[in-house]
Amino acid sequence: MIILFIELKIELLRQNKTLRELTEELKIAESTLFNKINGKQDFKLSELLQIKNFLKLSDDRLIKIFFEK
Repeated sequence: MIILFIELKIELLRQNKTLRELTEELKIAESTLFNKINGKQDFKLSELLQIKNFLKLSDDRLIKIFFEK
């Protein structure tokens, strides 16, 4: 799960966005986002699509961040 956090943080930095902005976009608490990143909760498909749009990710990049280990 550390890889997920790092890859997500890289994308946020590339676009000069913060984790707080991402949580606001998703309308979830920061603790909820960290639970999802750490595998304690699953991301909903709608949240993944919101992240994809928020960060302007390609399908390939989204898959690399969230589904490749």
